Amino acid sequence: MEILPPSSTDSLRLRLTGSGFSPQSQVALTRDGGNRQAIVGSVEIFGMPGTFEQVRVIGDRAYLAGMRAGVQVVDIGDPRRPRVLGVARQGIHSPWDLEVSGDLVYVSDSRQGLVILDVSDPTRPQITGRYVSAHPCFELTFSPAGLVFLAQGRHGVLILDVTDPRAPRPVGHLPALDFAWGLAVVDGLAFVADHRAGVQIFDLDDSAGPRRLTPDVTGGSARAVRVRDTLAYVADSERGLVVVDVADPQAPRVLSAQPVTGNPWDVQVRDNLLAFATQDYGVKVFDVTDPHRLRRAGFLQPLRSARGVDLSATHLFVADSRQGLQIADLADIQLDSADPPMVLGGKVSALAANSDLIHAAVLGEGLHTLTQEDPHGLRALGITEKAFATIRDGVLVGDYAIFAAGPDGLCVMDVSAADHMRRVAHLELGGDAQRIALIEGEGLALVALGLQGLRLVDVGIPRRPEVIKSFGDLGNIVDLALWSGGMAALDATGHVHLFDMNTPRAPILRASVVLPDILEGMARYDDTLYVAARGQGLYRIDLRDSGEPRASGGLFPGIQGRQVRIVDDYLYLIALDSSGKQQVRIFHLGSEENPRLEGSLALDNHWYRFRVLGKNLYLFEDRKLNVWDVDDPSNPRLVSRKTFGNQVRALTASGPEELYLFLPLGGILRLDATDPQAPRLTSLAVDNLGHILGMHFWGEELLVLDRTAGLHVFIREASGGLRRLDALGFKNTVSAWGVGENHLYVSESDGRLSMIDLRRPAALRPAGEAQLGARALGLAVREPLVYLAGGDAGLEVWDLSVPERPRLLGRHQLPWPRGAFASARDLVIAGDYLLLANGDAGLAVYALAEQGRELRLVASLPLKGFSRKLRQVDSILYIYAHQAGLHVVDLSDMHRPRRIATIETASSVTDFLVEDENLWLAESAGVGLASAPLGAKRLTPRGRKELEVELPLPPRPGAYSLFLSQGAETLNFPGILRAFPDPTAAAGLRVEIQNLSP
Repeated sequence: MEILPPSSTDSLRLRLTGSGFSPQSQVALTRDGGNRQAIVGSVEIFGMPGTFEQVRVIGDRAYLAGMRAGVQVVDIGDPRRPRVLGVARQGIHSPWDLEVSGDLVYVSDSRQGLVILDVSDPTRPQITGRYVSAHPCFELTFSPAGLVFLAQGRHGVLILDVTDPRAPRPVGHLPALDFAWGLAVVDGLAFVADHRAGVQIFDLDDSAGPRRLTPDVTGGSARAVRVRDTLAYVADSERGLVVVDVADPQAPRVLSAQPVTGNPWDVQVRDNLLAFATQDYGVKVFDVTDPHRLRRAGFLQPLRSARGVDLSATHLFVADSRQGLQIADLADIQLDSADPPMVLGGKVSALAANSDLIHAAVLGEGLHTLTQEDPHGLRALGITEKAFATIRDGVLVGDYAIFAAGPDGLCVMDVSAADHMRRVAHLELGGDAQRIALIEGEGLALVALGLQGLRLVDVGIPRRPEVIKSFGDLGNIVDLALWSGGMAALDATGHVHLFDMNTPRAPILRASVVLPDILEGMARYDDTLYVAARGQGLYRIDLRDSGEPRASGGLFPGIQGRQVRIVDDYLYLIALDSSGKQQVRIFHLGSEENPRLEGSLALDNHWYRFRVLGKNLYLFEDRKLNVWDVDDPSNPRLVSRKTFGNQVRALTASGPEELYLFLPLGGILRLDATDPQAPRLTSLAVDNLGHILGMHFWGEELLVLDRTAGLHVFIREASGGLRRLDALGFKNTVSAWGVGENHLYVSESDGRLSMIDLRRPAALRPAGEAQLGARALGLAVREPLVYLAGGDAGLEVWDLSVPERPRLLGRHQLPWPRGAFASARDLVIAGDYLLLANGDAGLAVYALAEQGRELRLVASLPLKGFSRKLRQVDSILYIYAHQAGLHVVDLSDMHRPRRIATIETASSVTDFLVEDENLWLAESAGVGLASAPLGAKRLTPRGRKELEVELPLPPRPGAYSLFLSQGAETLNFPGILRAFPDPTAAAGLRVEIQNLSP
């Protein structure tokens, strides 16, 4: 390729030399958004997709671990030509991490424990020892003292003596406050990445056994930690990359924190460089020469998803989740190749644009408004609807519902209206609100904050809640039990704290009972407290002596207690038996010393919530409601089963025949239980936009559809902000929607299709509903016809001329090429054609006949990745395909659609907008920007061996990939051109060729 003198200052002229050029050849440029031109070598290992976890580099060898691929030993003497020397698969099921010491490789198998390989002959690695653990295993580290430390989540850290690698044996344990993901061991100190408990530091040299030195170093959510000299580098899900001075391990100091986009997975340090792997935003490289001022030094987006990472002096090694080993030259990893996203603190689920404003919906955050007026990028104007991220628990106080809303503290909603809940108050608590319990008649509530302890809150005036007392250093508080004059707070790590509540505004901690188990829940009966536990099933604490309560040993060893409730004289326990099967066990608490088993219900291994009203047990299994008659506990009888499409996070009774169901992302439903054989859901619109599915401008009004909180209509104000006009709720989770001439069509998760009249957006009203029987993933409307994309169920056409009697006109089989998984995901009507995003099968094009009542497949275009979402702009179609990027397709001839280019994206994309040359992307951490492809202005073939092409000059500096397509074949030259700022150039940019390898 050669750069020729351009015909104008805003153009780029190229001469391509090859073979097979013709007038049908197409050339386009796109931004190289992932720096993939830096990848110089790779080893593709075909194991189970999505499971390559870790890479470690020692000298000229790399060791790669992956499910079903086992452990691979790779020669990287020439990084451009890596080759597999040997493989160990037999006896290794789910490797998560590995460490290398001499001729031994220590492998953490997430399902089995520790596996030790002898790699003295790299062509024939052999298992030389193993230790089988009953608990899942994650990161591990090897100590020169002959010890291996295995992170085991909620079970802490297992310490194994491997001085005899043929017979590892357990010699110690480090407890976890939350969930031990990763760890490092240096100079007699263990640093444990304990998730929401931050980094815990343990002294391993204490003669009495390992001793925790400090409760929380980082105050975030630690995923991985590495220690070099006196500095600890922490990959934190909330704070990014945190650097901590641990010269004095009893008084560690945070030196700096660098926000990092993406979910952290691994971190490695070598010399002055640090590589930070994120699951969906690639690998960030930092210069850590000055720990107080970290400097970004590079970025790489691997072909799929980064899991493990390691560094040599000259190269970056990435364990790509589906593609094996990727090797990149550190000298070629540039910073300016990708536009950084507008970070909004969460995953963006939908976008809408109007004039110079962009509205971005952030999961658990609400509706952000951004302006494009700033030439340096987007600028935040504010949040119209600040959402609470999740509901963990809730109680009713008169006409108010008070929610424990996780990190958002307490939220208070007015529930006096029959069809709409309005938020009236919000209280930050400085922790993760998990449980709430009312002190009856006192206007007080106790809130469990997990690792941040307890808060006593005055809710006597629900619109003005106020914290009046705080309790810390109680462990991980996950449940509460209140009774007259007393209260118990359950620490999941093995303690029950008992408080004197005779003066409700001044609780006094009287005693703490130690139970050597992982505790899940509790309930009180007379003077006895029953505690559900994972190891021993159920414990009992005698409360008659408040100063010295007595605990009885596990009542049911061998079962795992999960939830417990007591109603009248019966105890209901959800537990797993020794074979792993889940049950509801019903016990009678009569005069007998121990609870007497009366009956049981077999359950699937899902997560359940339950409540007993009268003689009926309401059991929520994932998205189903099962009602059991337990009037005779020895013979429970199923009386009703209902699927309603909502996961239930918590539930509370508002009377003997009514329940409130609290959904994870803020939706709330009422359940009328007057007739237990036919429980009835009542829809509610909720002032909490926690999971916005989509947005659409209807004239001046913005329609916002939330998956659980219903339809909300806003109007733009002069300030640029949004003001709510009206809201309307639905009975089920919303899955898809489409806009007709005067109506909005909403597909609900139970197969119901609701129609909303939009002619008066400030006064929404239902216009009808139809039961179609299938949940739609995509929906398109040409009234009175509705087209539904139903995943692998295919494509359906419905006639809604009479909404009460919907008529199925046809169900169409998807084009299903060999080796592809067809799945109808999204639909767009383009004139007389229907375009379908078809999963692994790419794009399908149907001609509409008989006024749209009949469909005829006219074209199918295979595309890389999993096609999910469509946007059409004139004759160009943009298709987002998961793990491939944005495909750009020419629709000039609908019977022969042609891919022009593929725009790489730095992460998974939920939604996108096309505005001129800009592509705004709803990404995992904010709003990203990509450039639309620059198509050739003119192509001049010179025989079949040369092609001269003139393109628009790239709009901004950075690396650009060139796409050359002819017919079905497309060649991609990643990062072949780079545009540099140059004030001496006519357009301020100079373009150079930098890589010629396709």
